[in-house]
Amino acid sequence: MAMITHPTKEKNTAFCQIMATGFNRPVMMTGKALTLVVIMILAGIHGCVDIVTDIDFPETEPKIVVHSFISPSDTAVQVMVSWSNPVSLGTSQESIRLIDHATVRIAEKNQPGVVVPYYPEKNVYALSTNLFPITAGNHYTLRVYVDGYESVTGVCYVPFPNNTLQIDRYEVENFDWSELIQLDYSFSDIPGQHENFYAPAAYLDELRYMVEQDTIGTGKRKFQTISGESYISNKGREGRRFVMRAEAYNYRYHWFEGPSEDEIETSNVYLLLLATDEHYYHYHKTLENYFPDNPFAEPVLIYSNIEGGLGVFAGYNRYEIVIDLNTSSP
Repeated sequence: MAMITHPTKEKNTAFCQIMATGFNRPVMMTGKALTLVVIMILAGIHGCVDIVTDIDFPETEPKIVVHSFISPSDTAVQVMVSWSNPVSLGTSQESIRLIDHATVRIAEKNQPGVVVPYYPEKNVYALSTNLFPITAGNHYTLRVYVDGYESVTGVCYVPFPNNTLQIDRYEVENFDWSELIQLDYSFSDIPGQHENFYAPAAYLDELRYMVEQDTIGTGKRKFQTISGESYISNKGREGRRFVMRAEAYNYRYHWFEGPSEDEIETSNVYLLLLATDEHYYHYHKTLENYFPDNPFAEPVLIYSNIEGGLGVFAGYNRYEIVIDLNTSSP
């Protein structure tokens, strides 16, 4: 039994003049002559095109961008505030322009609320949930003020957790340098008065070789979903049981000269079920279809619920199961 701890400028001038003037009288042509003229027309049209490369994008007023996800299970409310970027700057991490002089306030809906202070060492506005608890079943309002700009506002809801998550099956297949872990896990929707949203996932404790330090570190790696949805709405599926299958490789480092294999090879699996509000769901669903580095991808408008600005303010609750593979058997 498993142990469970619940994204040239050149013209063909003569041809262009002909195209602008037109033919003055009918001309009888043979098939070959007609084909030749069509080819000349197509080539000439290309010669009439001016290729413009020095485009100046119009200056646009930047918007305030807000990102914040709140939960009763988090130790702090965290808010990142930045400026929107023009198209010319792209979407790289280096192009993010943070705002460190805003006034950020969070409140239960229709209450005065409290100020969320800025922490420059982390480039984030943060407030301990000991000072401002987040409670399931409540709506919260986030307001951001920047001098010279209209304030922006977001409203979210924090749902109750869904504790029906369970592991149905897991298998471990051993190889020389790794083991393949396969999971089946599931949960049941709890119907209510409103549409429910979920985000299930599984993570694995993994060892990472850090080249610069020449040592082994630990972290968490997400399982690859084989079947099932990453973001789920219960609309039309109220009360249904949702089943997920996932897999991940757990790598071994026998060549590492340091602690023994038993000491460094921890193998915990974490099953996680987020019950989310609609804003968390819609924001992440649009991110799933956002491929900024693919020139052939269709443009996607990223979901936003920030009135007067851009970004997302969303609520969630979590339920987690921890499986210790060192002391468990499939």
